[in-house]
Amino acid sequence: MSIINLQSILYFGQAAAISYTFMMLSFISSIWGKGLIWGIFFLIYLLLGFTSNRITIIGLAFIFIFILQVYYFSKLRKGVKKYFLGLGIFVWSVLAKLHLLSGFNNWKIISGVKLSEDSIPYNLYINFDTPIIGIMLSAMLLPRFNKNLSLLKILSQSKYILILSILVITSFSVLLGFVKPDFKYPDFFVVWLMLNIITVVTEEIFYRGWLLNLFMDIFSRWVSIIIVSIIFGLLHFYGGALYVFLAIISSVFYSYIYVRTSSILSSILLHLLINIIHILFFTYPALA
Repeated sequence: MSIINLQSILYFGQAAAISYTFMMLSFISSIWGKGLIWGIFFLIYLLLGFTSNRITIIGLAFIFIFILQVYYFSKLRKGVKKYFLGLGIFVWSVLAKLHLLSGFNNWKIISGVKLSEDSIPYNLYINFDTPIIGIMLSAMLLPRFNKNLSLLKILSQSKYILILSILVITSFSVLLGFVKPDFKYPDFFVVWLMLNIITVVTEEIFYRGWLLNLFMDIFSRWVSIIIVSIIFGLLHFYGGALYVFLAIISSVFYSYIYVRTSSILSSILLHLLINIIHILFFTYPALA
């Protein structure tokens, strides 16, 4: 397996890599920054993404549509218009998640690598479509859904939930034959971690920070958790029925810890820990 590291990525695609760097800066500042600094970084991200041919004119048009949907959604309290816009946000996000929107040329940096003899081949992409979901929802909607708790306070409040969640999810994965213990340290782990953080934060902002709260305005807490978890699981259909089931179970824990702490940081932490444990200590992405 060839070594994939930051240096090689920068060498073979400087413009695209720099564009993605500004995307990450936009993401970080949309969550923890103040003012519109996230928007400046986002515009640079789009400009560099366009010049490097990772985002086309059609892609920019789709992004503009999504921005308008999120913006007007954020201005409405309730009513038919709000839920109609919510449906539009959901459809756009699902299409982006499945990479079905035209105008985005995601960058494949690892192709068909087997991390274990008995694992299925693994591909890794630098995506230019899905992070937009997290940035826009974070910048315009997240503050009303996020209780400001420190990481240490979250660990103190939810340490037992974290431990139980990890034990249950990993146990199910092994017992059902999805993975088996397999300690390793892939040479591209740092790159994988950087990209996975963006993926996890995007998913948690969408599923927990936005969609779960939207359903809890209509249904009870547990009904909303089940609905969101089923949606989360079904959108992992590409991994097969077993992967869908495990994703549903995982989502129940991600949703519960979010509701318990009222902080998106808690579900991000749990989700990221599960993914890190998976790649380092078990078959990745799954047994063949």
